Amino acid sequence: MKALLASLFFVFVTQAVADERIGQVCYDQLGSRTQFCTQDNVGSKVQVLIYNAGWCSPCNDEMDELGDIYPEFQNSAVVFASLSGEGYSHGAKPDQAFLQSWKTKHNIKFTVAGKYKDFGGIFGNPGSIPFAVIVDKAGTISSSGYMSASQIASKVRALLAQDE
Repeated sequence: MKALLASLFFVFVTQAVADERIGQVCYDQLGSRTQFCTQDNVGSKVQVLIYNAGWCSPCNDEMDELGDIYPEFQNSAVVFASLSGEGYSHGAKPDQAFLQSWKTKHNIKFTVAGKYKDFGGIFGNPGSIPFAVIVDKAGTISSSGYMSASQIASKVRALLAQDE
């Protein structure tokens, strides 16, 4: 019963966020003095924001899976970002050393950034990770919640097809 209630809450929360405009949140980028900000690509690119932490086993699996689908989108109007809220242990800040290690460990070819204790709560995340937010080019959240890499790819393809 608890599992059913939890899943209903998760569906309700993630559905409530869809169709809202994305807010401005900025993250410290790996190896850069500039920040990755969620509104920087509004008007030009679809955004795939993946909230994670180094200690999260499903997050590690998802990063590897995203690496498999990313080549399909790397030269299109899509921005992927791995956004870490913690490092390899609970409470550890996602500092530059962690972000570099995370990028290397998963051979990530897209943006890697972090913001301590930020797991996408502004986008309705009730606290579970990995958590994905997909934003259309207009800056509207089209999907949020747990999504497999194949689900993310399917949703991104649909958004890109709308622009053709």
